[in-house]
Amino acid sequence: MHRLKIIASFFVIVLGLFLLFKLYNNIAEKPATGRYLMENGNSFSVAYPFNIPNQPVGSYHLSFDILFSPFSISSYKISADDCLESISINGEIIADTSIPYCDFQNIRSFDLSPYLSVGRNHFTITARNTGGNVMVQFAPANADLHMAIFIIFLLTLIWITIRIITTHYIPSVDFSLSIILGLGTALRILYTLATPFTVRAHDAMDHIDYIRYVAFYLHIPPASGGWEYHQAPLYYILAGLYYRFVASLGISEYTLLLHLRMISLLLNCGCLFIGCYLSFILFPSDKHKWERYLFTAFIAVFPATVFFSSRLSNDALYQLGSFMICAILLLWWKKPTSTYWYILAAGVAITYLTKLSALVFIPIIFICLLVQASVPIRQKILRSIIFASIVILIAGWLPIMRLYLEQDTTRTRTLGNEGMNSNLSLPTNISGMATFNPLEIVRHPFNDPWENTERRQYFPEYYYRSAFFGEFHFDNMRKLSQILLGISFFLIPLAIVGFMYECKKNKFSTLPLHLIFFTVIASSVSYRIHFPYAPNQDFRFVTILIIPVGFYIIKGINALPKQFQFIANAIFCIFLLLCSVFIWNIFYQS
Repeated sequence: MHRLKIIASFFVIVLGLFLLFKLYNNIAEKPATGRYLMENGNSFSVAYPFNIPNQPVGSYHLSFDILFSPFSISSYKISADDCLESISINGEIIADTSIPYCDFQNIRSFDLSPYLSVGRNHFTITARNTGGNVMVQFAPANADLHMAIFIIFLLTLIWITIRIITTHYIPSVDFSLSIILGLGTALRILYTLATPFTVRAHDAMDHIDYIRYVAFYLHIPPASGGWEYHQAPLYYILAGLYYRFVASLGISEYTLLLHLRMISLLLNCGCLFIGCYLSFILFPSDKHKWERYLFTAFIAVFPATVFFSSRLSNDALYQLGSFMICAILLLWWKKPTSTYWYILAAGVAITYLTKLSALVFIPIIFICLLVQASVPIRQKILRSIIFASIVILIAGWLPIMRLYLEQDTTRTRTLGNEGMNSNLSLPTNISGMATFNPLEIVRHPFNDPWENTERRQYFPEYYYRSAFFGEFHFDNMRKLSQILLGISFFLIPLAIVGFMYECKKNKFSTLPLHLIFFTVIASSVSYRIHFPYAPNQDFRFVTILIIPVGFYIIKGINALPKQFQFIANAIFCIFLLLCSVFIWNIFYQS
């Protein structure tokens, strides 16, 4: 009877989600196709999201039709790459003082209700291209009443799902931890709803081209054939096969890309739940529930992890893989069984097929094997051979194909850096690699990979800022961003104290975390030196670092005298609150 109740609950949840998304499709009308008319008279027919790569400078007039019902959303976010010059609906120009504007990354919302009618409506949007791609973004605004009701129901359903899972299947996750997981999931959903896949992304259309190639041709493209084709292929194979299957059902590409974005969201939520699981590994005693709460909350709200929720690239799958490797390695370190070792080898191989960055885990794992006292020398040799065999068996074909079978290996050997714009290059010197000025970081809270005025030339500063804001500007939240950065500097000495305390008191009990922290940072420095371009300083490549950093901060708080622990806990909680407010504001202001 108890099992039947659980099955019935999940059935109701799945049915509720299905009905909610059917409702979303009905209230959030969207264009299927449109037509660009250029100044020279040429025209292009395009499917949403209305992207045409590599077009000359000039004005582009996009026209499309949308069928509206009485229940449709009437507020929409609209922007153009590079500038939006005008919008007209049914021949009437929208009178808005903010038009024209050039701000492709921060989409503005417009109330179109005075211009819309029930039935078919004809839109004409004029975009100004200053070079590169032409793209117009058109998405429902979250401030619309219909959308707000949809979001409330969606978040309520997600919360019920989390409570059912934690209550019946993970009883060790108490109510407080469930709230943190619910908050982290909600922030990721809200961020995804507020962020089209082309916004705060990196080469979004090039990643989609990779997915399309696999879907159409059913094989991996040569690394030199496209800008992102050098990437490891696992994500693109899975996404491409899904693309091909769903497209065969007659579903539009726009809806299909929304599906893939939902998969990225689920993968990112998976990282959150693995982070919660790690809190039990790192703080196993029930006396440390507060530490579990803090650690899980750190994973839940830290901006660098949340940003992957809406991206169509291999980043979300790689982050999940790296979190899983960390968890399995810690389990093996505490109980070095053969089963954990084999799973670890397979995990590294699969994650390597997702992103080549997974290679950084191999020296970490082998150092752990070398110093693991409970494994005899003969077993260490045998396990090394087995580990290498599993990795080669699963993933050995990829370097053979890329380096020996393909004719042009330039993009592979340079890890995709071949052809990078020379204006993104930086000098490599001691000043650039060692300068870290907290005051200047607060004065210049956002990275700009093109401008030295934003201190892109200082690797540690760029690296640090990108953990919070990537290489994107949030000028409408500048003060909040500066306060967030200012509070974060108080956590650095706590992390240092925590690391020293852990090394002194527990010595080798968390050696894998120490190795992850220093090896990953060393790999970041090495990558920046060998490929000296500003975008290569981005924290998005190494989000696994938040696991040891969060652990060190919490250990640092515990290492303080009792009279100071309350203050340190308060600072950390304020930091977590500001991170949550920052993500919420991205949604609210969209």
